[in-house]
Amino acid sequence: MRGANCRRLGAAIDIGTTTLALDLCDLNTAQSVIYRTSPNPQARLGGADVMSRISVASSSDAHIQQLQSAVIEGLSSLILSCCPENACIAEVAIVGNPVMLHLLLGINPKPLGEAPYKPVLPRATIKKVVAKELFPKAAHLFPSVSVLAHILPIVAGHVGSDLIADLLSTRIHTDPPPVNEVWLLLDIGTNCEALAVARKPDQPLDPVIMVVCSCATGPALEGGEITCGMTAGPGAIDRVRIDKTNPENLTFHVIEGAPVQGICGSGVIDAVAELLEAGVLQLSGAWAKDAATRCPTRFRKRNNKGEFVIAKADPAAGSKAKEVYLCNDDIRAVQLAKAAVHVCSKLMIYKLNQLSRCPKPLLLTRVLIAGTFGAHLDPGRMLWVGLLPFDGSRIEYSGPAAVDGARQ
Repeated sequence: MRGANCRRLGAAIDIGTTTLALDLCDLNTAQSVIYRTSPNPQARLGGADVMSRISVASSSDAHIQQLQSAVIEGLSSLILSCCPENACIAEVAIVGNPVMLHLLLGINPKPLGEAPYKPVLPRATIKKVVAKELFPKAAHLFPSVSVLAHILPIVAGHVGSDLIADLLSTRIHTDPPPVNEVWLLLDIGTNCEALAVARKPDQPLDPVIMVVCSCATGPALEGGEITCGMTAGPGAIDRVRIDKTNPENLTFHVIEGAPVQGICGSGVIDAVAELLEAGVLQLSGAWAKDAATRCPTRFRKRNNKGEFVIAKADPAAGSKAKEVYLCNDDIRAVQLAKAAVHVCSKLMIYKLNQLSRCPKPLLLTRVLIAGTFGAHLDPGRMLWVGLLPFDGSRIEYSGPAAVDGARQ
């Protein structure tokens, strides 16, 4: 156990379907000390998306225990690797989507897999667990049994406490948009959770109206289930630019300049947008008929499926630099993800139009993107692939808002 004179830190944790995020902050200054992410190890046992996890967990109590142990092990490793030697953790706040929070506590999430998608965990109730018991391998970092892990309440269905934390971080509701306008907050990941806010024209004392929604985007936007995909980290291609007159010529950026290992979600969106703009890819998602002619060294067919090579294997780098390409299945995964986010956004705007009773249709003028997905993404690329249902106005990146809100 760390001594009584240790530096007291707070741990803000966001449990995502694909990624675990930890922010250790100084409790005296409220300033972040270290922020780090790691893959959610549940993906190896229960599939890449929440419905797969529900299916696996529902099949037996043993699988629930395995999934619970995997995420606790992953979080414990993250905590142990981040906590400085002279520090201890005196406060813990945990947010996440409902399925992840159920599995963290060893609760069968089966009700979330079928209508009416009612969670077992109670709404609007903070669950408190002794931190030493929740994270036994990191127990020595918690100064006493009085240190509790506060698991923030979920909203409803598949809308979890991570969206509430996003709201606390961005404060999008404290200064609502002008009448006839709507703002969106999107936490885009394997499970996209979204909030739309507008102003009631005739109620100055209670002007804010909000609706929330969740949709299954799948793991493609975080690099999951993409042939050469990976999470955003060293060695991941996160930006691609293609010469529109000669698609053979392209450039890309690799996170931290490391040897190429794969492509992350923002890189996938970038590449698809560039291929569309260059005419190598059609709006339907099919490859252009002249793709092989225009890109003789980058476009190829294997098993009757087209592939576009972004990064060629580098013999000089040995096995460290890998070939990275996109294929038909990858394009399809992006189409499904962008359709989910697009429809989710339009549905919330439609609902706000009904509830706000504004004399004119609401106009979407501002979008805040939360989570690791937006960190490396060019907003213009999101518009090119149709991820968002509008053509202009402000798109802002709010950073890892869920852990920031949990820290607050």
